Amino acid sequence: MKIALGSDLHLEFGDIDVTNTLEAEVLILSGDIMVANELQHYNPKAIEGFSSRKSIMYMNFLERCSSNYKDVIYIMGTMSITMVTLVSLLIFYVKQRKRLLIFIS
Repeated sequence: MKIALGSDLHLEFGDIDVTNTLEAEVLILSGDIMVANELQHYNPKAIEGFSSRKSIMYMNFLERCSSNYKDVIYIMGTMSITMVTLVSLLIFYVKQRKRLLIFIS
């Protein structure tokens, strides 16, 4: 089994395109990947402008990751997280029919 690792990507400063050049089955995202609390502002049905720009970028990033890897493991870093954010992430991955493991350090 091949595992890819992305660490401390800090997407709050700009988007990153994660490609699966190793043909890995699992992607581990660890550390400060994004300001996860921004995800609670994401609403795919909202009129453009009502979701925060960062939440849209973060969800697009997660969609790309989930389409390129069988499983994604997200180990959150020191940035704060709320229960709403956790629920938002879980709902997103259930809809994508992907498995997501979330660890909070």
